[in-house]
Amino acid sequence: MSKDKSMYNSGDYALKNPGWHKEDAKWKADKIITLIRADFIKQLAPEVDLIDIGCGTGEILKRVSDYFKIKDIQVNPIGYDLSQEIIDQAKRSFPQGSFYSAVFDKQSYKKQTGISIALLIDILEHIQDPAALLKDVRESCDYVICHLPLEDNFEVNLRGKKSHFTNTVGHIKFYSKKSALGLFKDCGFNVRNMVYTCSDVSADYKLKSLPRRLIAQPLRKFFFKYFPQFTASILGNCSLMVLLEPDAKI
Repeated sequence: MSKDKSMYNSGDYALKNPGWHKEDAKWKADKIITLIRADFIKQLAPEVDLIDIGCGTGEILKRVSDYFKIKDIQVNPIGYDLSQEIIDQAKRSFPQGSFYSAVFDKQSYKKQTGISIALLIDILEHIQDPAALLKDVRESCDYVICHLPLEDNFEVNLRGKKSHFTNTVGHIKFYSKKSALGLFKDCGFNVRNMVYTCSDVSADYKLKSLPRRLIAQPLRKFFFKYFPQFTASILGNCSLMVLLEPDAKI
């Protein structure tokens, strides 16, 4: 999945990202819940498989599972991640889930309920061949909720930050809105719903640099409120969240 799978098993990723981004789980789960509209919930079966691919600590899987249960949908929560260390942690914090230290593919997953929904939350940017994963997911699941950073933007390119993202958080693919939507289309998906997200807007997200926290973060918050597409393409630190379904014509 990654250019260097050992990054996630050697302890290198955990050293650079000790929280495994658990601090972002609440606002990302909230955005997933916002993305799922009432009409989508109503059409679901009474029981669903919810598969988090690249699940990390399992916190997002837990929060979204809890939301489905509130809506009277029984959930079979399943998580996949390359790191055995983080899978062990997920098992401890969310024992109701089934977790696997493995690569997700159509051979490893067998549907257990009427409908399966895959979560691809900040995972495609880590994968050498995202199209192969998306095609496996398309053949295995009924819906996909995908969140990916739009790091092919003016700010990142101007400052030459792509290598920084590769070295610190393992990003090896970089997307704009256009390239992301093109990837989904090429892999046989239709976009059912789509929203921009911006971590600067979340109360849970704090930039480490004080000057950036005092200047860049309020600036992004203001522009994102009124001009989300401009913010995503120029100021950066934005992502795209989409609800996908396989194209029935393919």
